[in-house]
Amino acid sequence: MKAEVRKKRVYVVGESETLDSVAKKLGVSIAMLKSLNRVTEVEEGDALLVPEEESRFYVVKPADTVEQIARKMGVSKTELIEKNGKNFFIGQKIYF
Repeated sequence: MKAEVRKKRVYVVGESETLDSVAKKLGVSIAMLKSLNRVTEVEEGDALLVPEEESRFYVVKPADTVEQIARKMGVSKTELIEKNGKNFFIGQKIYF
């Protein structure tokens, strides 16, 4: 089953923000921001599409592995990594 993130909102990049800082601030992965916006870097004033809260997601818990999250979400490990990158942090929202 291939899930799609359907609802998105716009986030405007602030002064001194990077993809990394925006991703952490919004609880999404850098890979998700890059994929949705087809960017590798951002600068102040850029408008980024960000998944809405209503999208299907999983919040990473301590000791979660990519394999466990993929199983819980009903997607393949490869699909999960393609959508969200392979480096997750506790509290991050993983979209599927």
